[in-house]
Parts: sequence; C-alpha cells; structure tokens
Amino acid sequence: MATWLEGSEESAVALMLKIAWNVSFRPWLWATAARTVLRAAPTGWYHTWPFLPIPDPDYLKFRLLTMYGSEGDEPAEINHKDVILWLEWCRQWPAMAS
Repeated sequence: MATWLEGSEESAVALMLKIAWNVSFRPWLWATAARTVLRAAPTGWYHTWPFLPIPDPDYLKFRLLTMYGSEGDEPAEINHKDVILWLEWCRQWPAMAS
C-alpha cells in the first residue's frame, strides 16, 4: 500500500507502476484506464511541467474520502488492487445503467 497525498514521491511512483503493471495484463481495462486518467486530469495539463495528467490534490482527497472514508490527520492508503476493482466497476457502469 502507498499513501498518495502525503507519502513520498517514491511510494506514489511505486503505486503507479503496480497499477500500470496490473492493467497491462487486462487489455479490456486499457481504454477504461486511459479515459479515467484523462477525465481526472485538470484542463490544460499538457501545458505545464511535468506534462502528465496528474489529478488535482483536492480531487484526490475527495476520491480517497469517498472510497476509504479517511478524513483528518491520517491519510488513506491506496491499494493497487482496489484501483483495479474500481476500473472494473467503471468499465461495467454503462452496461448497468441501461
């Protein structure tokens, strides 16, 4: 597990690599993961360094609160398996809505 917002950059990079590694073995999630990353990225992310679609910290805090219920001094820890399950849910959502 890695703390995203208040942990080290190394732990965030390790988490992102674990997520990318796990998604790479699930081709049915590739489009969902790409859409999710781009939707969470702030407008104009490609105009500022490091030219990566990194979500706004306030948005991440909101998502962590809604997913894990963590609030206050102790930040939530993100598990890469939870992210994969969430991507699966995002992929299935349009089918459930109809």
